[in-house]
Amino acid sequence: RINSQTELLNLYWDKRVSLHGVAAEVCLRTVVEDMVAAGSLRAQRLKVAAANPAILDTLTGEGVLVLTNAKRSVCFRHHLLFDYVTSRVFLDPDDVASGSATFPKAKGLGLVLAPAMGFLLQALWVDDSDHRRFWTAISNLLSAPNCDPIIRSIAARIAAELPAESADVDVFAAKINGGSPNAVAAFHHVAGAMAVRLEDEPSVPLAPWVHLEL
Repeated sequence: RINSQTELLNLYWDKRVSLHGVAAEVCLRTVVEDMVAAGSLRAQRLKVAAANPAILDTLTGEGVLVLTNAKRSVCFRHHLLFDYVTSRVFLDPDDVASGSATFPKAKGLGLVLAPAMGFLLQALWVDDSDHRRFWTAISNLLSAPNCDPIIRSIAARIAAELPAESADVDVFAAKINGGSPNAVAAFHHVAGAMAVRLEDEPSVPLAPWVHLEL
């Protein structure tokens, strides 16, 4: 019943993390926070273990984290796990959707957080049948004047990839027609990403974009 990478990672999360309760999530958040602060994919083992050494041992036993640097550091077994876990415990979907979470270019976090943002946006897409929070998040991210360009690029690409039916863009169209400055600004970025996608994949669904244009 697994049909996508995200569904596979969700199953991995259920089997390797959720079974160990909130302590596992708190530990992983500490790991990610240390990595983001250091701009590295390694976290200090003893610093991470300070609050709850047993749960760190559990997560290394499960293979979610591995020891490195003569056991002084921990890292994720694969960088994809870092991206996915960051989307679950570090980025807040409510803050991204509301626009209160900002990613200014000056902080230079695009390379670190952009893939995680992709996972978060996909999660927002499936949360609501009309994708309202997704389009609100897209509008806020793409309209922010100083948004990190890598974050902006992945948000535009995801917005161009996910719609498959006309109804998928109804909320976005309503925002544009209603004169939302954020949605209007975001439209140009989404249209640009769609143009690039059409060059690479001429057979992509066009119904949502024809519907949006009309």
